[in-house]
Amino acid sequence: MEDILGRLMNFASVWSVRLTGTKQAILCQPSQAGWRAISFNRLKSGLSVQSVSIDPKNASTLKLSQPGVLLLPRSHYFIRRLTVPKADPDQTRTMLRLEAQGLLGLEQNGLEIGYLPVAENAGSNSFELYLARQSVLEKLVGELRSLGVTIDCVLPSAVAWGAVLRACPNLDMLVVAIGSSEYEAVVPMSDGSGFAVRAIPASQLNAGLAECVRLARQSISQADRALKVGLLGPVELGGNIAGLTFEDVLVGRWPEQSACLSDQAEAPLLACGLAMGYPDQQVGLSDANLLPARIRRGLQIRTLWQRLAASAALVAVGLALAGGALNLSARAHERELANIQSQLDGIGSTGRVIGRQIQQLRLARQATEGTRNFLMLLDDLEAVTPKGISYSRVELDSAGAVSLQGQADSLSLPFLLPQRLQRRPNLEQVLLRDAAQVKRSGGSEIEFYIEGLLKRERRDGSYGI
Repeated sequence: MEDILGRLMNFASVWSVRLTGTKQAILCQPSQAGWRAISFNRLKSGLSVQSVSIDPKNASTLKLSQPGVLLLPRSHYFIRRLTVPKADPDQTRTMLRLEAQGLLGLEQNGLEIGYLPVAENAGSNSFELYLARQSVLEKLVGELRSLGVTIDCVLPSAVAWGAVLRACPNLDMLVVAIGSSEYEAVVPMSDGSGFAVRAIPASQLNAGLAECVRLARQSISQADRALKVGLLGPVELGGNIAGLTFEDVLVGRWPEQSACLSDQAEAPLLACGLAMGYPDQQVGLSDANLLPARIRRGLQIRTLWQRLAASAALVAVGLALAGGALNLSARAHERELANIQSQLDGIGSTGRVIGRQIQQLRLARQATEGTRNFLMLLDDLEAVTPKGISYSRVELDSAGAVSLQGQADSLSLPFLLPQRLQRRPNLEQVLLRDAAQVKRSGGSEIEFYIEGLLKRERRDGSYGI
């Protein structure tokens, strides 16, 4: 059963299936005063938005089936930008994790990563990488679970505020109140590839804004004009700042929805949900999701069990309906089988002689066919293997399954090899199963393991070097 669940998990989205196309969602955010939350409900009459009180007193009354999104403050994660060679989408997360470990000196264990693409070049892609400690994420998600909210996604605030600024093209900057002692300032990058997000303590707000203004002016053509700054939540400035004009984001962009707020501190959550389209299908940012893998697998297994239970119920109903029809025809089939068996007994001895002759021919063909297939595989490897890669094991079994194990000079090379092999006319379903930096007595090296299939039906012979 565990093997079956493992196979099914390979087809489950990293993003919990409950969030795609859902009609309800809860956005949550931690603060010094506890948890803030807003519920989004898509009704026939339109979008309904309301505040949700999350505390131990009402934990039992919350809608546990409602998907939850945790908006992670900037102070809980850090951001890096990486450029890596182009690879298959299903290998991007592994490649970025290895690059973060090797180039940034980060330990792989204990970190959760999310990412979004920011630029695409001829032979490489640039990504914005979000990294957070799993222990911090599990603590926040566990606390919400104890209060009655199941989290399906942990969304970095940089993703949310970027969506808000894109929805408000008239703004040059964004300042968000995170509780009463911390703010986040959002400034477009000068190259237009995204946004820079900075956490600013309340005691340093004016000084932090002055630095952000300097960065913002690098991305505008009129350096002397006043910058328009959008405000979310109760932002308390310590005096006027020259060259800036301020605008309430909700009142300026979503005036009708802003009227439903009971507390101005919930404005960031409301703007995030409206800008990103909650609870509709635009929430599919699976790559940026920082939900720890262990929790994500638990949610997926639970969803799969629910689907299996529903399927089993339907099968049971179908069997019950078909049972009557099967009983009616069973006796007729039994008589027909008895007739066939008597005919088989009469030709049994002749069949055994022919069977031995067929087996002898098959064994002779296996030797020739297996050798030809293996030589074909070696030709493909010689044609596409880049400099810097060597093989310690090459195997081809009788079913046509190919296994490659080897070493590489850099982290990026193993990710290029499956694409090149996939383009060969004789190979298919080529996947990089593992790639890691391994310590040796003389230093360290990159080891990798690749699997694939030979494009031939009824392949025979098992060979390897």
